[in-house]
Amino acid sequence: MKNGSLSATNGKVDHVEMVRCFGEPSLTKEPEEMQLEVLRKRADMLQGQVDLLERFLAQEKEAFLRDKAVLTQEKEWLREQVEKAQETIKLLEHYKPTVAEQQPIRPERTKRGLLGRLIGAVLDE
Repeated sequence: MKNGSLSATNGKVDHVEMVRCFGEPSLTKEPEEMQLEVLRKRADMLQGQVDLLERFLAQEKEAFLRDKAVLTQEKEWLREQVEKAQETIKLLEHYKPTVAEQQPIRPERTKRGLLGRLIGAVLDE
């Protein structure tokens, strides 16, 4: 202010006058402590995200293992059912029916009277 490059109004310097004389303040020229604090906050945020993702991954792994166990049990049950069915098929293939079982079963006819026999003869029964 003494050499005249910076002017003051009512004893105060306007910020526009400061920019004109000294230039825009640079964001890249922050003190190292501020840069370190920003980096620490960013690292903390990223670590929080990593922790969250690790918890999510652990939950998904548990769910996968539960589903796998259930599917394994179902697979074993189905395998047993197939084995039982195969045994039943083998038994049926070796089964030989008796003579009485081989003859077709005919329904027994009831005795009809004269009129029933006459109508049956006419209708070719």
